Amino acid sequence: MSNQSSGNDLSEQMRQQHRLLLSQHTVTKSSSPIPSAQEIEHYERAFPGSAERIFGMAEKEQAHRHEREKEQQDINTKAMKANIETAEANARAQDAANGEIRRGQWMAFILSLGYLAATVYLATEGMEIVASAMTLGGVAAIAAVFIRTRSHAAQKESKNKEESEQG
Repeated sequence: MSNQSSGNDLSEQMRQQHRLLLSQHTVTKSSSPIPSAQEIEHYERAFPGSAERIFGMAEKEQAHRHEREKEQQDINTKAMKANIETAEANARAQDAANGEIRRGQWMAFILSLGYLAATVYLATEGMEIVASAMTLGGVAAIAAVFIRTRSHAAQKESKNKEESEQG
């Protein structure tokens, strides 16, 4: 029996040690720059005046963050204004270019009418060969202008496409 009682004593000792070894761990996570109230209380007891310092640091950090955000907002506002001004200047330039193109088209139309009137006059006055040569020359000149304009526009578009792919 003494063997059995010593075995019971041994298992009782092991249970007591096991109870002592059990402990509770609590993990807290905070996204705030300020510790919890319990932690502040512990800091204050351990280091008097530390609560005031902790709050002071948090206030300085917040002020610094607000200042940086304000600076970034100002930079973004200035960039946006510059982009708007650039877009407006581009729109004005495009309007001016379109106006020049329209004016040039009207001038070409008027010159073509004058040229046509001259060739009709020459043809009615018996100078059919001269009128035919003028007509052929006029048509060739107009065709050359259109071809050159289209070619120039295609080159410009190709160049812009290459720049946008590189940028």
